[in-house]
Order: sequence, then structure tokens, then C-alpha cells
Amino acid sequence: MKIEKLPKKLSAEPLIDAVCEVRFISSPPASDILTGLLFKELGGGASVQLQRLPASQIPPEIRNSDPNLKSTPLTRLIWGNIALGISDSSLAVSVIGKYPGWEQFKPKIIQIITTAIQSGILSSIERYSIKYVDIIPNPSNSTTGGLDIEIKVG
Repeated sequence: MKIEKLPKKLSAEPLIDAVCEVRFISSPPASDILTGLLFKELGGGASVQLQRLPASQIPPEIRNSDPNLKSTPLTRLIWGNIALGISDSSLAVSVIGKYPGWEQFKPKIIQIITTAIQSGILSSIERYSIKYVDIIPNPSNSTTGGLDIEIKVG
């Protein structure tokens, strides 16, 4: 039985978004500290852009009491085609624009997560995940995608 090599990249890439997220527990508010550490690690200056996000205007007491807001990014670092969403309890690494492939995305994830772990700020990791969103063209151009949908009101 001959085993052929699997392809490393598809010719027509269906991925439109890729995100690696780590949720953690930290004793100090991690967003400000991690933002500064990662800004420095990634080269700072012209190579990294820092953005404050609207959720940073919500008081910490409200953010921490609402499970929907707890992991909402407060700051964003833009590093080339990578965006880092940083909150007090999560760090998300995502691709901006065209997905470069796992061989280029993985080392960036490892570099960023390793820096966060080595900082000593994270007490423990609660969860980690990698999410991909892809679009596969529909040859029939049907808006329902071949689904049989029935809606009743009243």
C-alpha cells in the first residue's frame, strides 16, 4: 500500500478567518500588562499598532460580572497580518486578510502564547481553542444552500 503525501495548502483557500484563543485566570488585570509585554516582544514602534477597543470604556466591575463581557478584548495589537485581542482573561490571535496557511500561522501563535505564559501573569489556563471560518462556494447560487426551510408565525 503506497501512502501519498497530503497537500499542505489548498489551491483555492476556503478559509476566511482563523483564530486561536486562550482563556485564563490572572490575579492582576492582564490586559494592560500583556499588551505592553507583547508590544515590546513584537518589535513595538512602527511594526505594531495599538488600538483601544470600546469594551475598555466599560467599568471593570461590570465587565467581570457579565460572562458575555468577561473575555471581550479591551485592546488590539496589529502585527502585520496578525491581530491580537487582549482582555483581562483572554488572548486571541487571529489572521487579518488572506489566511497564510498553518505553517506560517502556527509559529506566530506559539511565539505570542509563549510570551504570555512566560510573563508569569497567567495563574492558570481555563481553555484554549482554534477556530476556522470557511466559505465553500455554492454552485447552484441558491440562498438557502439546498436547505428546506419552513417558517410559521402565529
